[in-house]
Amino acid sequence: MKYRVTTINPDGTERIDLMAHRPDLKYMQEAVGGYIEKVPAVKKEAYVNEEGRMKGLAPNLRGMQVIEWPGDYPLVGSILIIE
Repeated sequence: MKYRVTTINPDGTERIDLMAHRPDLKYMQEAVGGYIEKVPAVKKEAYVNEEGRMKGLAPNLRGMQVIEWPGDYPLVGSILIIE
């Protein structure tokens, strides 16, 4: 099985990797810049930096659109999406 792994940054830039194996914890932490936290996305598996709001990271409006974020507060920092 191949995985499409997308990182969307707050400035709207994206990085897409096609991987033969599911990304490991180190990859995921590097992508979001710290400890990971899974967020409830409507159609995708998504992760953010667990301490992003405490660190004052910028809101990620594009990432929230892509994952169809159902929350009532903004996600901040880079968003990692695994499909």
